[in-house]
Amino acid sequence: MLGQLQSHLAGAYRVERELGGGGMSRVFLAHEIALGRRVVLKVFPPELAAALSVDRFQREVRVAAGLQHPNIVPLLAAGSAGGVLYYTMPFVEGESLRSRLASEGELPVAEAVRLFREVADALAHAHRQGVVHRDIKPDNVLLSHHHAVVTDFGIVKALAAAGGATPLTATGMSLGTPVYMAPEQGTADPHVDHRADLYSLGVVAYEMLAGEPPFRGSTAQAVIAAHVTQAPAPLAEARPAVPPQLGAIVHRCLEKRPADRFQHAEELLAALDALTGALPAPSPAAREWPLARTLGFFALSGSAVLGVAWALRTLAGLPDWFFPAAVLLLALGLPVVVLATMLHNRRLAGAGRAPLAVPGVVHRRLTLRGAVWGGVMAFSALGVVTATYMGMRVLGIGPVGTLLASGKLRERDRLVIADFANQTRDALLGPAVTEAFRVDFSQSTLVSPVAADYVRRVLRRMQRPDTASVDEGVAREIAQRAGIKAVVAGELRQAGPSILISAQLVSAESGEVLAIARETARDSTRILDAVDRVSKRLREKIGESLRSIRANAPLAEVTTGSLEALRKYSQAVRAEDIADFDRGIALLEEAVATDSGFAMAWRKLGTMVFNEGGPAAQAEAALTRAFRLRDRLTFRERKLTESSYYSDVAGELDSAVTALESLLQEYPDDAWAINNLGVMQEFAGDATAAEQTYRRAVIAEPENFLAWSNLLLEQLYLGHSDSATATLRFIKSRVPPGPGLDELDVINDLAKRDFSAAETRIREQIERYRSNGGARLRLTRLLAGTLTVRGKLAEADRALITSAELYGARGLPGAALALQARRAEPIALYRGDRRAAMARLNEVLRASPVERLAPREQPLARLILTAAQVGDRQRAEALTAEFALNPGMSAGRARTYMRNFTRGAVLAMRDETLPQAIAAFRRAEHGICGYCAHVAMAGAFDRMGLPDSALTYYEKWAGAGEADWYGPGVYNIWQPLAFFRMGELYEAKGERAKAVDFYGRFADLWRDADPALQPRVREAKRRLANLVAEPRP
Repeated sequence: MLGQLQSHLAGAYRVERELGGGGMSRVFLAHEIALGRRVVLKVFPPELAAALSVDRFQREVRVAAGLQHPNIVPLLAAGSAGGVLYYTMPFVEGESLRSRLASEGELPVAEAVRLFREVADALAHAHRQGVVHRDIKPDNVLLSHHHAVVTDFGIVKALAAAGGATPLTATGMSLGTPVYMAPEQGTADPHVDHRADLYSLGVVAYEMLAGEPPFRGSTAQAVIAAHVTQAPAPLAEARPAVPPQLGAIVHRCLEKRPADRFQHAEELLAALDALTGALPAPSPAAREWPLARTLGFFALSGSAVLGVAWALRTLAGLPDWFFPAAVLLLALGLPVVVLATMLHNRRLAGAGRAPLAVPGVVHRRLTLRGAVWGGVMAFSALGVVTATYMGMRVLGIGPVGTLLASGKLRERDRLVIADFANQTRDALLGPAVTEAFRVDFSQSTLVSPVAADYVRRVLRRMQRPDTASVDEGVAREIAQRAGIKAVVAGELRQAGPSILISAQLVSAESGEVLAIARETARDSTRILDAVDRVSKRLREKIGESLRSIRANAPLAEVTTGSLEALRKYSQAVRAEDIADFDRGIALLEEAVATDSGFAMAWRKLGTMVFNEGGPAAQAEAALTRAFRLRDRLTFRERKLTESSYYSDVAGELDSAVTALESLLQEYPDDAWAINNLGVMQEFAGDATAAEQTYRRAVIAEPENFLAWSNLLLEQLYLGHSDSATATLRFIKSRVPPGPGLDELDVINDLAKRDFSAAETRIREQIERYRSNGGARLRLTRLLAGTLTVRGKLAEADRALITSAELYGARGLPGAALALQARRAEPIALYRGDRRAAMARLNEVLRASPVERLAPREQPLARLILTAAQVGDRQRAEALTAEFALNPGMSAGRARTYMRNFTRGAVLAMRDETLPQAIAAFRRAEHGICGYCAHVAMAGAFDRMGLPDSALTYYEKWAGAGEADWYGPGVYNIWQPLAFFRMGELYEAKGERAKAVDFYGRFADLWRDADPALQPRVREAKRRLANLVAEPRP
């Protein structure tokens, strides 16, 4: 019917929904389009509409529509459309009296009298206008803002008049409602007048006070008969609390003969007004409270209390027991409130209801007000207890006092996590639980665990093997050496299928147990949950905010739910600590195969592969996977992952810096975050800022070897030789001998351009670490670059071939191809034979076609530079076009730099595009290798006939340290040529001292060069001799 109705009334009303039945009509909520208001639309059934005269109906309704009174809902319109007869009235917010009676039963006396009077007032006004309602009942009385308003005035009479000669009963409809009909209505007396409304109102008043109407029956005829023949039960019997005067007024309305009732509504109003004046003003406490309402209020207020309790626990960091205590108080309060409500209502009802079987003292003293105040006092007591507890925590008083408050620990203190003693049947469980504790403590904003590699470095300084177990005693010794106040030690014990986990915080100096926590895991699948609880309990005892602790994700979410995957991860961490990177990578691959959602393992895998120069595709895939799973990481790991992804995969250094700065806001002393920020600054070309940041990193963690190495390299790059020497000396005093430390000696020599000393060291170290595959690979690569720069081309060629073979054996064909390609460069640049150089490059690319490599394994940037240096412009331009689409082996963080630098190299092949080449080199100047761009710009300015500009950039290059020797085939082949050319330019300018200096550097660098290069050396010496022999002015 809704759709049919909408189609008939379209343009005038938009029907929204049906509100329910309205006796003879169906009721809809509609929107009156013209006036933009909500109205109630009442529609008569089609069979009734067909039996009526629409004109007569509208004429009668027009009379009722003239009623204007605060307690009358006016009629707005009436009409017919498509055979549908309807009328409208305003939509009234609120419930009907029928709904109120259905939910509460009897009403409080004062409220019933007030509603009784308001309906009587509405009837008085209508009767004065000659309008009789004829269907007064609770359904037609609405409660709007606590006041009664009467609906459907005049509708019954209009229907009767519109029916004409056709009785409405013939349509199956009746006019009026039997339960509320006056006797004369029920007997179809043709002389029914306004006094029938007063009878119906009496029935409604009786129901409001007694909770049910005076007459009931199984059929309508039985009810009508009762109205005609039976006297209603006295109200005092149904409800003794009803005043006798009020009962008399209601019973007078219910007189069978109209002449015995009030003759006018005004007379009824006068009686009610007299009664209202005699009744005492009801107090709020005297109002009855139906049990349903009490339970509703209790549920509402209880929900509000629990919401506040949860918010306080979460936002204010209140203890875990606070919320359950609030739930307990409400649970205890519920039966008290229910009993108080029942007693309250019995008191108001008087002797009409049986008393409750409760002790007399309870009956006398338990009131609703008392129950409410009891609840307030109970929750106040909970607040006092909680405040006392929190105060004792903050002040360090009693067993709940924190170690921070007592002064035994300070904010930002570091902790050593000892290896957990493992008394279970699972030998790998101890390392896994130890690593889990380290991960959870890393989420703390108050203290921080030292990294596992830090512990291993201190072990080496203690001259203990890397594989030594770090029990509580060793951990305390490490802590004492590093000035750390406390260690976390623990134990795992088997108890049938269960595993007992205990952990304690121990003073490094005295061995005093500062805090202890224990949990039981029912089986191995519940271990991480138990570790999570134990760890957080220790953090709480230290003094970390409960809010902060709860904000941390559960351990299984930020690591893995698989104990086997965690075992593999912890083994990989140990392998990394002892520089067994191949095993570490293999273990991490097994860990992510066991749990593909193990985000921390993906991040570690990507970082380890990247740092070891492994396949770029594998490193990027792992970091991308970790980035997509970053919601399963701790805040610290998440930000480090974002930084790695943005820098190494996406090439978005600004985003990487933002992630690191966000991490440092929460953990300002995180050495790894500080170090990585320095790396971002370094790749952005801000070497000065990078040096300062690396200094912050080594202050935050003095044992961080990588940060010290980065600081040294940045000092060398900036030409700060004295600072670099001091840094290297300090590193040697802290780090045991090994390939990593020895390689720093080589880089130090290379950066200072002491290539002879570097060659000697490299050869010694190759022999020393012949069995160490990773060290041998790196040293052979450094040897190839050193020999090339020294002009020992035959040896350099053999070293490049060997280095390429080593990379190929490790599954890195792109790096191998880059090294093979560099064999062509000295042929063109040092020997001047571009034809032979192109032939060598073609030979290399025929043997290893670059297009056969996977896109991310292609050394496109290196091949572009080599093609440019040998003069193969066609190949260089083709590779440049490919490089614009595919970054090849270039890491994300270096991608922008390499694209600018290679573009400059290709543009520099043509004299007419030298200005554009210089512009590209300027953009590359603010990148990882600024001095590489300087020497390239110097060459371009030189070819343009601008010697002063050329010397400016040559000097910038010469003043910097050649610190960038990392990566396959990374070395600056232009060094000897730049020295010779600077000598020439200064000689031409008449600056003899500088010319002598740079000719001398060149001659010394190529002192042991191949015979084919010696003519150039002799030429430098001849010029040098002439300059020295020239008389000084």
